[in-house]
Amino acid sequence: MTRRAPAANERFSEGVHNGMYELGNDLVPGAVPLSPETALNTGLTMNWHANPRFNGEVTVYQNRILDFIYQVPLAEPVQTVRGSHISWQYLQTDATFRGVDVSSSYQLTPEWLLSAKGSVVRTRDTRADEWQILMPADRLETTLRYTWSRDQGRLAGRYAQAGVYAVARQTRVPDNYEARDLLAPPAGYALLNAEIGTTIRWGQLPLEVSLAGSNLLNQRYRDYLNRYRYFTDEMGRNVSLRVHIPLELPHKLH
Repeated sequence: MTRRAPAANERFSEGVHNGMYELGNDLVPGAVPLSPETALNTGLTMNWHANPRFNGEVTVYQNRILDFIYQVPLAEPVQTVRGSHISWQYLQTDATFRGVDVSSSYQLTPEWLLSAKGSVVRTRDTRADEWQILMPADRLETTLRYTWSRDQGRLAGRYAQAGVYAVARQTRVPDNYEARDLLAPPAGYALLNAEIGTTIRWGQLPLEVSLAGSNLLNQRYRDYLNRYRYFTDEMGRNVSLRVHIPLELPHKLH
């Protein structure tokens, strides 16, 4: 069992934060003061590492949170000198979280590795006997990775991988969500990601270089838990080049 008192921002915030106007509970006229949260957590984790090619982990949990603190957007925006902003208010209820987290990997060949991980969570507002608003949707990520077994010249640890990250539409929302949310949950989406990398030997100094791309198909989508979904889409195609120099240099350079 764990307990936590309401944070300072949950009680006293009043202003624009990340494009939204947050209003602490103590500043809302007539609002019931926030009580400390009490969480009763139960979980079971199972690991499988006996097989040299297959590894997996499954976690099943149930969290019962009394006086769970959460936020909802208000229908009326707040007008400031910086413009019109959606206002968010803190509320409390009793909630039950039940979920499963799964991760696994399978070594198809010495070079090919297939991995996957996913999560499912079901959250109920037990006071109102309905689904809890603004909870994560089901998601799954799969990746296929190829690692070269032999180094070539100054190149070591070469790899290439591609994967899909999929998120379902959140359909488990309160029956009257129209009165408690400004927009319906957005559609689900699937993103294509890829990455290549290697370690370049520059004298005695190893440079880890990688080129990664996310949302390679430049799909337009919005995430249910992102507050900016009320205004705009998520980031489109993004390509990044990374160069990493290990802090621990080879012994000969000391």
